[in-house]
Amino acid sequence: MSIREINNGYQLCSKPEYYDYIKQLFEPRQRSGLSQAALETLAIIAYNRPITKARIEQIRGVNSDSAVARLLEKNLIREAGRLDAPGKPVLYETTDEFFRSFGFKSDSDLPIFELNDIHEADEVNQNSEQEKTDTELEMQEKV
Repeated sequence: MSIREINNGYQLCSKPEYYDYIKQLFEPRQRSGLSQAALETLAIIAYNRPITKARIEQIRGVNSDSAVARLLEKNLIREAGRLDAPGKPVLYETTDEFFRSFGFKSDSDLPIFELNDIHEADEVNQNSEQEKTDTELEMQEKV
């Protein structure tokens, strides 16, 4: 190790002969993206933490076992204890890796959504789906 003075500051440097080894340590690993289900599950956990898997599934309306397992594997969520209820279900919360990966400093950096914004987005999606269905029906009638 050596210390270099650079622009009125100091930098701790490794020896040049260790370059290849250090490069391997710090080279970004190929990351596979998260599925839509995993992103939905992660958002639910981030905004409702701590939360049980049963509550996540109630919000999403589908089984979330694989999404939760994937998020645990990627260290984006962790077990935060157990709920004092029958069966003692596991509680999940986000990790520091979640904040690091998505560029947040803390919970207070999470975007705030107004309920009206969510309803408007749902209406736009529903209208788009209805228009698509109407167009498909018109095309079938012409055939």
